[in-house]
Amino acid sequence: MNRRTLIKLLMAGAGTAMAPAWVRPAMASGGGYKALVGIMLFGGNDSFNMVLSGNADAHTDYQNARSNLALPSAELLSTGLSDQNGDALQLHPQMPELANLMAQGNTAVICNCGTLIEPITREAILAGQARLPEFLFSHNSQQIAVESGVASTKNSLGWGGRLMDMLSANAGSGFNAITPLFSLVGNRKWARSAMGNNVISAGSIPSLDALHHSPLAEGYQSLLSLPLQSAFEQELSSIQRNARTTSDTLEELLTIYPSEGNYPDNNGLASQLKTVESIIRSNALLGHGRQLFLVGMGGFDNHDDLLARHAPLMQTLSQALAAFQNSLTSLGLDQQVTTFTMSDFGRRLLSNGDGTDHGWGGNQLVMGGAVKGGAYGLWPTLALEGPDSIYNGRMIPTTSVDQVAATLSQWMGASTDQLNQLFPELYRFNSPTLDFMA
Repeated sequence: MNRRTLIKLLMAGAGTAMAPAWVRPAMASGGGYKALVGIMLFGGNDSFNMVLSGNADAHTDYQNARSNLALPSAELLSTGLSDQNGDALQLHPQMPELANLMAQGNTAVICNCGTLIEPITREAILAGQARLPEFLFSHNSQQIAVESGVASTKNSLGWGGRLMDMLSANAGSGFNAITPLFSLVGNRKWARSAMGNNVISAGSIPSLDALHHSPLAEGYQSLLSLPLQSAFEQELSSIQRNARTTSDTLEELLTIYPSEGNYPDNNGLASQLKTVESIIRSNALLGHGRQLFLVGMGGFDNHDDLLARHAPLMQTLSQALAAFQNSLTSLGLDQQVTTFTMSDFGRRLLSNGDGTDHGWGGNQLVMGGAVKGGAYGLWPTLALEGPDSIYNGRMIPTTSVDQVAATLSQWMGASTDQLNQLFPELYRFNSPTLDFMA
């Protein structure tokens, strides 16, 4: 497929009555182009060593709880953000790039959020009267819960995918072009939708190299042209044709629209976000009203050697986020793209000797030109047996991940009714959405 053919194909199906089914309703519901970029931090990020309180008494509580895992207050970075008490929030010393973004006012910290069915207290848990999410502290189960909308973990589709399906509701079948969902970390639940998604790799599109050679390609095309005897054969042939067309088209788009940002080398997350930038730029041809991307990085399950292992992870995250946001700003796209982090859970406060075990509540980040910089939710008391912790310093979330997801979904264009369908337990919270999006 050459560039002229690609442009002709895509332009024929974008921005007109033949537009893809998910373009028109997305545009109508929120106006203009918007993209949501989810970053999964696999393994459970120790986020109370990522974001910390600058209050002296709070830092003493933190030091007492963390013992040998506590970071010295003198090394922490200023953010310009304050918690609900007016106390400054600080960052891990390996995150100067993110600290600079926070000072510019386009990054929010969501304090102590996690999987919740309803608001909950330490007293209710100890009395056995609390409704707890299933399989707390389990990697796979909590990843699924975060990606699902907690009450709908049995649904094969994630809340990101279902959101995109809802935004495409009540439209005609339209032009069968590339769907606007992209995952660079495999076929994860969050980005699965009824319309399908595109599973790609950083800097490249999965393809069969053999089909780029003329004799083999012609033979493969001849096989696809054979008479089909059953509905099963017809469906399989259609899937094969669409997969190759999608692969070839995306591969060509990455060539036409290379990233323009200054991304760090040897940074896997930055490489993924560099590819995301290319696809966002290629929307000039794709014509999507909304796009959704999933990227991620691992290495956060640090039961030992936490301080040495966590520091380079924080550096990788900070440098990648800054490179991506700075590039979007230079392209004039920063108001239209919102990036946020997810993780299995936070870590417990208590040291196990050299690391931390699985926890519950933790801090997450939201970044973009439409983000109202600040701290949202309640900063907890970081004490092992304090009012906000249970079971050796596992923080009890005071904000649900569903509230964060609902706020992002609302920004993408979801109505109140759609939010309640996406997150069936949302009504239990006094503030179903937060105020971090403009």
